[in-house]
Amino acid sequence: MEQSLQAIVILDEAENAGDEKKVVNIVRSYEKAADMVLAAPPTEKLKLMKEAFNAAVAPDPKGCPTIDKSFCETYSKTLKVFEEVKTLILNSGEAKTVELQRVASKQKFVMDTTINDAYATRDEKKIARILDAYRKAADAVIAAGPAKMVEVMDEAFTAASVHPNA
Repeated sequence: MEQSLQAIVILDEAENAGDEKKVVNIVRSYEKAADMVLAAPPTEKLKLMKEAFNAAVAPDPKGCPTIDKSFCETYSKTLKVFEEVKTLILNSGEAKTVELQRVASKQKFVMDTTINDAYATRDEKKIARILDAYRKAADAVIAAGPAKMVEVMDEAFTAASVHPNA
């Protein structure tokens, strides 16, 4: 399987670099991913394996700002967007709350999956394009202001995941 080959290559690179802390973090990430896959229903195992193992390859935001600078900048900007959207949701009427939560949850999942998948390819140019697209999308959302924030987020984040070169 592609994911297990990626795991072996990434672990070998960390071991060859002599980065013991990175080796431990990689192993822990893959252990968590494997536990999630084992606990999943049989019909979900393959899909979850791809998502969980790709997530294990991507940088952990807890390591910011000392890890991948571009990732940390993107994470910081998108975190600000999701915090502002969360505030909007908390201050919205009941009728809007469910729809706003649906849009925000969907975009968060798609963003995380898109970024994780890019890191899994190990293609530095693709990773850079995806991260840049999400930084620009976050800037557009923040500039939109509260009245249009969720609408702009839905459009800009969708574009970032589908057309990261735009």
